[in-house]
Amino acid sequence: MYNLNKLSGTVVIPPGKVSNSVTVIIPNYNGHTYLGDCLNSLRNQTYKKFEIIVVDNGSTDGSVDFIKETFPEVRLISFNKNTGFSHACNA
Repeated sequence: MYNLNKLSGTVVIPPGKVSNSVTVIIPNYNGHTYLGDCLNSLRNQTYKKFEIIVVDNGSTDGSVDFIKETFPEVRLISFNKNTGFSHACNA
């Protein structure tokens, strides 16, 4: 895990070299209700050369633990507080 800056929480990056042509970035703030459908939809794509990064903006609904437990292939950047949509997209 890596500390990005004083506003950041942790970055969880699965081991292994990533060599993908597409990156899907999903900003999240208390979106646990929607994450399962969203990430399962991406898992079921026929095109597989992509990586998924979820940027969590200080969720308090269990989103981070849900992603870690259910979608270990997802790269996760987790902030301690909501830093806003544009910051999450550019993290």
